[in-house]
Amino acid sequence: MALVARHRRDVTADEFFAMADRLPPTAQLIDGEVVVVISPSIRHQLVVGELYHRLRLWIAEAPGRGVCGIPVDVKLDDRNVYAPDLWWCSEAHAPDRSEIRLPAVPDLAVEVLSPSTRRYDLGAKRARYEQLGLPELWVVDPRPGARVAVHVLRRSAADTPTFDVDIAIGADGAVTSPQLDGFSLAVTELLA
Repeated sequence: MALVARHRRDVTADEFFAMADRLPPTAQLIDGEVVVVISPSIRHQLVVGELYHRLRLWIAEAPGRGVCGIPVDVKLDDRNVYAPDLWWCSEAHAPDRSEIRLPAVPDLAVEVLSPSTRRYDLGAKRARYEQLGLPELWVVDPRPGARVAVHVLRRSAADTPTFDVDIAIGADGAVTSPQLDGFSLAVTELLA
């Protein structure tokens, strides 16, 4: 289980970055509040590790498949700096390797739920990702027998970004993506 510590509200992204040397690397800024997640569970880490490994293998299979990584800061706006558990950027949006943080929203973000972060991942973070046009969000529930939710962004008639393709993949399914041609990972393998 992860523990969450909250610090004062109304912190800006610039203030958050200025205090980075005093914060643990697991700190995120969510709606102006510094949220520190401590000690993700072993299961959480294994799920992130397996997914990262599989994405790296998929990327290595063919040139031009972009880049993926584990948590790194991404400034979404002046009140939100997230560090998704895993991220992927297409070749066209791949960050320069010298960057300290992602310069823009990635093409895919993955959040692995923990009991203490679930409300952020399913609430404020999902809503902000959607609002800012994240093309795809995977939310992995690592509990035994749980599922993976794939949210794909579409533009509504009013040109508002909306996660209008929500796919719940159970234990007998496989995680795929319209952005990751040929990528497939059985949920049983991911959550084993």
